[in-house]
Amino acid sequence: MILIEGEKAAEALKALGVNAVGTVTGAASQPSDEALKPLAAFERIYLWPDNDGPGRDHMLRIGDRFQRLEAKDVRVLEWCDAPEHGDAADFIEHYGDRAREKLRELVAVAQPSRRGLRTCRRSRRSALKRPPRHHSRRRPGLAPTYPT
Repeated sequence: MILIEGEKAAEALKALGVNAVGTVTGAASQPSDEALKPLAAFERIYLWPDNDGPGRDHMLRIGDRFQRLEAKDVRVLEWCDAPEHGDAADFIEHYGDRAREKLRELVAVAQPSRRGLRTCRRSRRSALKRPPRHHSRRRPGLAPTYPT
């Protein structure tokens, strides 16, 4: 199960057949323990932050909450070549037909969330700035998506 920031990214993963849940609280806050508790029952949870400071902090705080909720295995996915503010939807768009294969590679090297995020070496291409995205305001909590 992959927990990501935003419904657009969750929908993109769903299109690949991946079990994903998107937070809809925005990076400044986290879903409640009540909302996260059912997810803590998964054998392994992957956190996929947006590629920006608020997105990384958001997922690390959620990782801490999962630890308090006694989740078995919480890991962080890091797309080192992501553009600024890049997320799972951008990853899938970038890799196209190879997205599923590349996602498997990210999963294979995912580190436990308690170790934090490693600093990826940024390529010249990924250092290009993108304009910030505007997220619609939604109710706090989670927006689940399930494979069809």
